[in-house]
Amino acid sequence: MKYKLSPTETIEINTIVLDLNGTLAIKGKIVEGTKERLKKLKDLGFKIILFTGDQRNNAQEICSELEIDFKKATS
Repeated sequence: MKYKLSPTETIEINTIVLDLNGTLAIKGKIVEGTKERLKKLKDLGFKIILFTGDQRNNAQEICSELEIDFKKATS
């Protein structure tokens, strides 16, 4: 999606990167309404990526349920 910031400046956002805890889930459980909100964003053409350290080792399962991409942060 393109957004006009000023008469001469436009940005385009195609991908949204989110973290897991406190954004999509709390204590490992998906926040109510998250799946529906993400679907609306995907329907608008955004690619959604979860970027997390996956401390609970359940991020892939959550991403599968939410139908979003998963990228694990490593040190």
